[in-house]
Amino acid sequence: MGYVPQAIELFAGTIAQNISRLEEEPKSSEIIKAAKQAGVHDMIKKLGGYDIDIGTGGSNLSAGQRQRIALARALYGNPVLLVLDEPNSSLDEQGDIALFEAIKGMRERGQSVIINAHKKNILTLSDDLLILKDGNQVAYGSRDEILSKIRKEQAKNNAKRTKKQARNPTQGFQIIAGGNPSWGGNAPVSLNKKKDNKSDE
Repeated sequence: MGYVPQAIELFAGTIAQNISRLEEEPKSSEIIKAAKQAGVHDMIKKLGGYDIDIGTGGSNLSAGQRQRIALARALYGNPVLLVLDEPNSSLDEQGDIALFEAIKGMRERGQSVIINAHKKNILTLSDDLLILKDGNQVAYGSRDEILSKIRKEQAKNNAKRTKKQARNPTQGFQIIAGGNPSWGGNAPVSLNKKKDNKSDE
């Protein structure tokens, strides 16, 4: 299983060592393969190559760069299942594009992907969605079905807020400032079904 945590922790050492998870004798071809699958190969070359030292915890890298290296680490070894927790929280536009392409590649290779995300754009890549609140299931179904429910719930809550604000403008502003109550649940979990085709070699 490959895993990208929400709080990225990299090892003190080189990029190659981090991608290979400190394997004693990793194959450079496998490291580069994982980096290319994650869409981070060109970024690594611009940084100075796979053998540059990234510092303790990746301190020599930006948050977005650390997140992209972590994705390559998760893909190393061609796992059949990947769990990505907020994989785009620190990414810029270029990183987002690379992540989208990486997830598409995972699906094409027959890998199953579970994504926990607050940014809705990444949910367009999913087959099914599961929404949790306080650890309990709120909704589960196909992507289009669940997104439709979310939009309806948002419209309903927006209408309620508008009525409250009309009755008591100050109270209405306090509610809006208190957060985003449009759904009331935790981050949607995106479930990508495993394809039947074999993994690329």
